[in-house]
Amino acid sequence: MQPIKHIFYFIMNHLKQLKRKWHSLPLLFLFPLLLISLLAFLAIQLIAPDESSPIEIGLVNLDQSKESRMVVKMLESNEQFKDTMQIHSLSEREARIRLDENMLSAYILFPKNFSKKLYRGQSVSLKIIGNPKDRLRAKLVHTFADSAARHINSAQANILAIGDYADELGMTKSARKDLLQNEFKKYIFFTLGKDQVLDEELLSNTATSSSVLYYAVSGWFALVLLWLFIFWQFFHIDDPLQLIKRIQLYNVTPITRIVSKLIAVMITVSVPAVLSFIILPILFDAVLIPSDYLRVAVIYIIVTIGFLASLGIFELIMHSRKMLLLLQSLWISTLLLFSGAAIPFYFFPEKLQIILDKVFTTATFHNLQKIIVEEEPFIHPQIMIVTSCILLLILYGMSIWKERSN
Repeated sequence: MQPIKHIFYFIMNHLKQLKRKWHSLPLLFLFPLLLISLLAFLAIQLIAPDESSPIEIGLVNLDQSKESRMVVKMLESNEQFKDTMQIHSLSEREARIRLDENMLSAYILFPKNFSKKLYRGQSVSLKIIGNPKDRLRAKLVHTFADSAARHINSAQANILAIGDYADELGMTKSARKDLLQNEFKKYIFFTLGKDQVLDEELLSNTATSSSVLYYAVSGWFALVLLWLFIFWQFFHIDDPLQLIKRIQLYNVTPITRIVSKLIAVMITVSVPAVLSFIILPILFDAVLIPSDYLRVAVIYIIVTIGFLASLGIFELIMHSRKMLLLLQSLWISTLLLFSGAAIPFYFFPEKLQIILDKVFTTATFHNLQKIIVEEEPFIHPQIMIVTSCILLLILYGMSIWKERSN
């Protein structure tokens, strides 16, 4: 009970400190906002793809079966994609040459035995080879191919069900094959005719405005981390050694003061973070439902606890104020750089991407992108939760060590 009273006392003390220095608050909130806005604008101008030209995609058919040729021909001639995508049927050699000459953003490979696997019920997948010089558009092609593959797999499920009925009716092999081919053709025609492979408006928005929304989310994420960092420094107090020893006589431990500062920073930053996030979809035409706001709130709480706990660990280790500030500044810079907020994740080498996937700020930013930009209904908070728990345990262990050492 006593530690809770101590935490509450120090929280109120931090908030009183905030009230006493209220005249500096506009600068603390607005300066990072202006800085991030300027950097985001420059990033959009320098890195975002040219929105006036369509995405160039190659289709390579190694299967050359009747079914795969039909799918390739329909995708190539479909009017649904003409304004945002130019799809070309190519040989593998031509596709590689065009990719090397930067004439394609990516090409999609229909593998050998595509139709045989389709009718046997085996897993069917499309291989996407992206252009390393055009990673953002290559990612869009990957999304397009995933959507097409999902519809092909749905067609496969229907075909297998019809095939089972055909076997029960005792149809001949040739009649069964003709029936399955006709059903596959009908399903593909229906899918493309109803614009279900990829909605034209959604595709247009992804190709032209998602880069702006991407950097808007990047800016918000970086802004929140900067606010957390700034107010962590704002609430820092260098107490004299005699005062620290006197406070310890009242059973006030280092973890008590760090937890109280963590909560005070969360309270302070939550208000502008929530307000700025409410404004974000209004300014950039993002479609969010109430459950999206709830998921973002959960992500915010988890990453805030983890990030502030990491700053608290540095505070327990370092005694020099200048060295502490330097290490904490390098830490937040590294987290932002490799999270994908400063530089799009797909610009990093693939081997480095595998490692960065395990970093909690990278996982946080990916989840924000999935909710806001890609409009996915699910998040994957495992890495964030595990990392935050580990950082809290390290913080607790370090505080006990420091308490005993003193």
